[in-house]
Amino acid sequence: PIIINEIHHIEPSFSAEIYHDNQKRQNSSFTDGAPDDDDSKFEDSNRFVDLKSKVTYESWLKDDVHVNAGYENNFLKNNSARSDIHSTDPAFFTSPSVDNWRLSNAVTFGATILEFLRAKKLDLRLGTRAEHAITRAHSTGDADGVNRTADSTLNEGWFGELLSLTYKGIPRTTAFASLDMEQRRLKLEETFDAQSLELFTDFGLTDAFPHDRTNITYIDFMPTFRLTHRLNSWVKASASYRFKSRAIDYDTPENTSPAFFEYLGNRTEYINEAMAKLDMRVSRTWSSSFSYQMRSD
Repeated sequence: PIIINEIHHIEPSFSAEIYHDNQKRQNSSFTDGAPDDDDSKFEDSNRFVDLKSKVTYESWLKDDVHVNAGYENNFLKNNSARSDIHSTDPAFFTSPSVDNWRLSNAVTFGATILEFLRAKKLDLRLGTRAEHAITRAHSTGDADGVNRTADSTLNEGWFGELLSLTYKGIPRTTAFASLDMEQRRLKLEETFDAQSLELFTDFGLTDAFPHDRTNITYIDFMPTFRLTHRLNSWVKASASYRFKSRAIDYDTPENTSPAFFEYLGNRTEYINEAMAKLDMRVSRTWSSSFSYQMRSD
């Protein structure tokens, strides 16, 4: 780590993993116990590159204020492919070529403030995370003597926020409240060769390369409240309540396949959870817990 003015700690890191191997396997087939001429051979080419870089920062800016932040980048490339070759029947998959990769960037920030608003025993904690990732996949190969191809792109974005308050100003009692939120957006775009599917039967289809775009949005909202009180050194009681709201917006504005329904719709889910718990230490080696939980959605 790099230390500046004794309080600022910066730690960069980098890792790289590169892998490549080739494997060949040949199988002989038999008919009525006698070998036939239809031998199959699998040729595997396994290749991937995984690069990760990261920088973290943390510091006590004051005696009661601590902050941390970070940035992370990850690049993953996977070009693994398999050829399926038969000696007597050319209708198998040969000469594959793939180009699959994923690039993600993430930023985090967090802070802890002790004695928030100058209130003793009141601590504030907050954090946020933002990440963006792009995944691309492309593959081609010869099947039945015809070149097959498929392409897809996935664009993802995440945002997460967390805020919590902890109060210990009442003897033997801890009050806790938090708000956890997350938003996620996915955009999927795909083009594929429908003739490469075993279920494909419409050989007169004019568009054998369906294209679709799908947009999915997730929004989560979750507040939590918890109260804990220690009656004595042997007994502790606690109660908590949590509300969860989960909304999903799912639609496909474009799909050229004639058998696909265009809009799949939305969904919203509400969950209420409450729990009461009693912990007892009967002896130095024996403890028991009694709890009651209620959930409705």
